[in-house]
Amino acid sequence: MSVEKFFTNYPLVFVCPPDERDIRITITQIHTHKIRGADIILIAEENEELQRAVEGKPASLEHYYYKYIKIPATGDKYAFVFAATLALQQIALKMSITKRKYLNKLKIEEHGVHPDVPKNVSKSITVD
Repeated sequence: MSVEKFFTNYPLVFVCPPDERDIRITITQIHTHKIRGADIILIAEENEELQRAVEGKPASLEHYYYKYIKIPATGDKYAFVFAATLALQQIALKMSITKRKYLNKLKIEEHGVHPDVPKNVSKSITVD
């Protein structure tokens, strides 16, 4: 069995603030990882160069998935963090729900995957 299949089609999330330097670095990294077989999830303000970077399917791959999550323009790389956090939380919620459904389908009991009651996480602290 070839181990190559384990190193392709892995999800990679990029969060890119609206700063020209960060955009250039992100585009370079997107191209680098697309060639290596990554599926790209990009969270950024709308930008044509970023759009072109994620859209193009590498010729060497049969399958390529991308998602460009465009967040409202803030024009500020620090305010951007708050908008990006909401998108990341939404992704985490959807991943948790999908994983829970999959484990339930496999009839794995007490798997501990629940978006509202995560296993081994305390939402309150008791002080004696």
